[in-house]
Amino acid sequence: MVRRYYQDKRGRLPLNPGDTDARWRALGPKPAVLAYKQHVLADDNGFILAQEITHSTARDVDPVPAVIDQSPIRVRILTADTGYSSGELRRELQARGAEVHIPLHTRHLQNRKRREGFHLRNPRELICPAGKVLRRSTYYQKDATWLYAARVSDCSVCSRRSECLRPSAKRRTLQLSTFEPEFIRASVINSTARHRRLLSQRKTVVEGVFSHLDQTGFDRTRRRGLDRVQAEGFLVALGHNVLKAVKHVLGPGKGGRQRKAPPEARALCPGLTPLFQHSL
Repeated sequence: MVRRYYQDKRGRLPLNPGDTDARWRALGPKPAVLAYKQHVLADDNGFILAQEITHSTARDVDPVPAVIDQSPIRVRILTADTGYSSGELRRELQARGAEVHIPLHTRHLQNRKRREGFHLRNPRELICPAGKVLRRSTYYQKDATWLYAARVSDCSVCSRRSECLRPSAKRRTLQLSTFEPEFIRASVINSTARHRRLLSQRKTVVEGVFSHLDQTGFDRTRRRGLDRVQAEGFLVALGHNVLKAVKHVLGPGKGGRQRKAPPEARALCPGLTPLFQHSL
């Protein structure tokens, strides 16, 4: 869902005074480059529904609601990679009624393993494996987590104290994300065969879209400034959809007959409606 376009591949140079919107971005072992980031929303057929250009240093999850708002059709199912494993984004998408298929980030999986055996009975109470109650106390705004703490009297007589607490600890504490219900729901969804199938389908579709954009020459931007690069991104996305729509119209179908253009092609390229009618 995200790709990056470069303006300079000669290494890390001073910020270009003619393009103060470009940001340095390091990709693995390669030298840092001045770059932008493009966020793409595509359907199952590879048509680009919406796109947004941001600074290369922007978080992947930040522009997602705005990108979805640009879509001409309602987004009922959304798949993305682990870069979008944000509790805030999951809650936003669920409020919109979308079915979310995003793998849990490694740190989320590690946190879930660390609190294995604990059960969140309600937002204010966490039940430990021994049946004791840890109550919600302190909120840490930086990490968006709540601190749950057990009573000293409960832990002092607990039969599992030796395996649950350090010798110097008096009671068990645990931090949970404020988006814990979303992560619990995600862990259930991610264990299904449907989730694995949709992720595999997403990889094929999105990589195909990015490969085609590369073939059109949009692996580098020709403009400077966020607004101009955004306009260039819209034009390239339009060209991508037009070429794909023409391929659907003119491509050979069964028995040598012309294939009918899918509804997405007509919705995304209304200007081609006469061409569709003429070609069909």
